[in-house]
Amino acid sequence: PFYRKFRNLLQSRPINPEDPYGPQIFENLGEGNSKGVEVLLKKQAGKDLTGWLAYTYLRAKAQSSSDREAVTPGVTQYVDWDQRHTAVMVLNYAKNRWTYSLVGEYGSGLPYGDVNSQRAPSHLAFDLNLAREVKGGWLADGQIGLGIANLFNVHAVLDREELDPVGLGQT
Repeated sequence: PFYRKFRNLLQSRPINPEDPYGPQIFENLGEGNSKGVEVLLKKQAGKDLTGWLAYTYLRAKAQSSSDREAVTPGVTQYVDWDQRHTAVMVLNYAKNRWTYSLVGEYGSGLPYGDVNSQRAPSHLAFDLNLAREVKGGWLADGQIGLGIANLFNVHAVLDREELDPVGLGQT
């Protein structure tokens, strides 16, 4: 379980309350908190296969998610990253200088809209990563890799920028 209280978050407010689009003052006055629980399970299923599963339940509120949002003292809202349920599964297979990783992520949906009052639909997406250990030759020692994000081309919102690409807090 976790609980964190935020203080001194950067917030903005208009110099003239009658003109919200006029000059702004930035102050470290914002407050909020997050609470929830995290669980991590790891497993080694043989010499070459490992994996883990992580789950997080989260509730996070603050006076605003961004220094560009107007705030009302004492009034909190769900922040941009308040995704109630998040689960991540990782499977790694490593043999003969090759590593294959499959990463699956489930998210119950991020908030958006006016004061984050709406929720995007949940999503399930997979990424595939391939890597080869390199030693000697014209390349420096290390790894060369290929990553394929959203392997199955899931047509779902995977981050908040897709909901609100210009940061206006509206859709």
